[in-house]
Amino acid sequence: MVSKDPLYRKKGRELSEKIEVWKKKLSSDEFAELEALLDLEQQIQSMEVTAAFAYGFKLGAVMIIEIHLDHGVELIANRITTIFIT
Repeated sequence: MVSKDPLYRKKGRELSEKIEVWKKKLSSDEFAELEALLDLEQQIQSMEVTAAFAYGFKLGAVMIIEIHLDHGVELIANRITTIFIT
């Protein structure tokens, strides 16, 4: 999935450029350590995004159920009122 935010591609290029600068500054072993650190950070962010999506999805589902239950209760109450009044 790719963000539609207009800054997304710009920030991606900026990150790539900065990584290249660090690649030139560091030894190959040091840069490998930096890459491992960046990979770890990305894994953590991925877990956070997954958890946020799951939470939002569940919250949305609960809201839909709540709306339908409230609507259902109102509908039943209206039918009962109609039956007893007429």
